[in-house]
Amino acid sequence: MDWAKLLYESPKLFLISLFKWMVITFAIGFAAYILYQFVCFMFFKLKFLVIKEPKVMETEE
Repeated sequence: MDWAKLLYESPKLFLISLFKWMVITFAIGFAAYILYQFVCFMFFKLKFLVIKEPKVMETEE
C-alpha cells in the first residue's frame, strides 16, 4: 500500500506502520554495529596469528 494513501485513509495505521519500520531499521543497525564490534574485537585478539613481530638481526662484534 502506498504510504500517502495510508496516511490519508488511516493516520493511526500509518503511525503504527512507521513505528514498526523504525524499530526494524534500528534493530538491523544495532545488530550490524554489534557484529562490527565483535569482528574488531576478534581481529584485535587474533592479530598475533597473522602479524608476526619482526626478528631483529643481531650483529656480530
